[in-house]
Amino acid sequence: MKKKITTIILSLLFILSAGSVKAQITFDLVIIFKKNAKEKDIEKMKKALNAVQLDSTYPSRALLWRCKIMPGTTIELPKIVGGSSIVSINNSSDAVGVVCGTGQSEGVSSNNFWAIPQSENSEDVTNLVPPFYGSNCTNSSTDSIITCQPGSRPIKIAIMDSGIDCDLVETSIKIAHDSIRPYVGVSTEKVDGVDGDVNGYVDDQIGYDFVNNTGVPKDSSGHGTFVAGVVSRILKYNKADNIKLSILKVLDKSNRGYEFDFIRALDYAVRQKVDVVNCSFVSSSAMTSEMQPFAIAIEAAQQAGVLVSLAAGNNSKDIDQSGSMYAPSSFQNENTIVTGATVCTDSIASFSNYGRANVDIFAPSKRIVSTWIRSNVCQVNCYAYHTGTSFAAPQTTAIAALLSSNLQSSDWSRVKCSILNSATFKNFLVDKCRRAGILNGVNALIELGTNHSSGSCNGIVAAPKKGKISSARINAYPNPFSGNIAIDISLPSATALQMSIFNVAGELISKRFYLGNEGDNTVILNDEDTGMKGVGMYYIKVQAGEDVFIKKVVKVGKE
Repeated sequence: MKKKITTIILSLLFILSAGSVKAQITFDLVIIFKKNAKEKDIEKMKKALNAVQLDSTYPSRALLWRCKIMPGTTIELPKIVGGSSIVSINNSSDAVGVVCGTGQSEGVSSNNFWAIPQSENSEDVTNLVPPFYGSNCTNSSTDSIITCQPGSRPIKIAIMDSGIDCDLVETSIKIAHDSIRPYVGVSTEKVDGVDGDVNGYVDDQIGYDFVNNTGVPKDSSGHGTFVAGVVSRILKYNKADNIKLSILKVLDKSNRGYEFDFIRALDYAVRQKVDVVNCSFVSSSAMTSEMQPFAIAIEAAQQAGVLVSLAAGNNSKDIDQSGSMYAPSSFQNENTIVTGATVCTDSIASFSNYGRANVDIFAPSKRIVSTWIRSNVCQVNCYAYHTGTSFAAPQTTAIAALLSSNLQSSDWSRVKCSILNSATFKNFLVDKCRRAGILNGVNALIELGTNHSSGSCNGIVAAPKKGKISSARINAYPNPFSGNIAIDISLPSATALQMSIFNVAGELISKRFYLGNEGDNTVILNDEDTGMKGVGMYYIKVQAGEDVFIKKVVKVGKE
C-alpha cells in the first residue's frame, strides 16, 4: 500500500492554484525538522521540491532551501518522522507567511512634533530636543537608566524593524535625521544594482529591506525610525561613537511582517557579526505551537555569540500562561532579554505584558521622545512622543551594546547577567518579571566589572517584601576604626545587600554584593573590601532593595 503523504503547507497551496502561469515559480523555504527526523526522508522532500541548500548560519535541523516548482504540478512529500514546520516566502509578490505586528501602541498626533533647524550646532540642538522621557519623569529617577560608559571595542547593533527615514541620492543612502546619522554603519557598497561585497545582498550599504528585497530600507510607518532614535539618543548621551547600527527592514508600512523575513534578517545580522539585535515586534496572536522557526534562528544567533533584545508586547497579558504566550517574547531562548514597560519608575504601564519567567526586566516607555519620519507637519529632524514596549526594548539594547564595548570579545551571557543582576528593585514588579527591577545602566557597568565570568543570572534575590528596614537596625563599628569594620543589619526577609564605599570627594572606590538572611546579619569589611587607601572620612552606602542607608565612618592610623 502506498505510503501516506503530505502536501506542503502555506505557499504551495497558493502556488499550485496558479495553473494559468506557465513558468516555474522560484521561492525560498525555511524548513525546521524535529531532531528525530530521518536523513533519507529529508532528502526525499528536498528532491520533490527541486530544492538546493542555501548557505546559512542555522543549526542542522533548520534548513534554508531555494525551490523551483511548475504551477499545476502535484507534489507528494514523504511523511517526516517527528514532523516538520515549514515557513515559506515566494521571491515575488506571492509571498505568504506568518503575519506579525508591533501590537497596540499610542498614536502620534500632529502637535507632538518638533523641528530642529539643521543650521544649529550640536549644543544648541541638544537644548532644543525634548527630554528623552518627556516632562513626566524626573532626571533624578531616570538618569541612571540610560547612563553607561562606553568602552573602546567597536560594536554593531542590528535594528530589525520598519526601516529608517532615508533617501537614495545617486549611489548613496542619506539618513534623514541628524541625530541618527552618526550611529548608522555605512559600508563601501554602492547602491548601483551590483553585489559589490559578494554577500548575496545587493546594495546593502546601511542594511537591507527584506520586505521589498532592496538595499534601501526606507521607513514608511515611523516605528523603526523611532526605535533607532531611542538607541541613538542613548549612544549620543554616553558619547559612544564606536557603536553602529545596521538597519534591517522586516515590517511594512502597517508594521506587519513575515516570519520568514525575520529569519532571513537575523541570519544576515549574524553574518555581519553584530553583537546585539533589537526586535521590537510580537506576534499578532498567541502561539499555538512550540515548534517556532524564528526560535531556531535565535538559537543559531546564540551559537554566534549574539544577544537578542525583545519587546514584551502590549497585550496586558501574563505571557507565562498557556493561551497568552506571544512570539518571540515567550520563546525562552537563553540569549534573549525581554523588556516590559513602566510609567516612569512608578508603576507597570497598563498595556505592558509581564511574566515572572518570560519577561526579564522593565524600562520606562510611556510617552517617551524619539526621532520620527518627515511629513507635511515636520520636514526636518522630527521628534515625537510614543508609547509601547517596542520602545522599552531598545533602551536595554543600547545598554547591552555599551556594556559589550567594555569587553574584549562578545559575551552575551555576561552582558545579560550584568543587566539583570543590577536592576533597580521595585516592589510593584515582584512576580512580574525575573528580576523585579528596572533597567539601570550605571549599576550594570559596575556589575560587569565585578562579574568576571560568564556565569549565573541567579545570584541575586528579590528585595524584602515583609516591611521596611529601620535605620536603627543598621550599625557600623568600631567607628573610628583602623583595621576591619563590621556592618550589622537586621533584615525582615532574605535579600541581596549592596555595599558601596565613597571617599570624601564623593567618588565610588568599592562596591560589593552580599546575600543577607532574614534576621540579624554581620558583614566584615577588610581593606580590600573597602578600597580605603588612607586615613580620613569615608561613607558606606548600604542598599537592600529600595531601602538605602549611608553611614559616615572615619579611618585612623594604627597606634
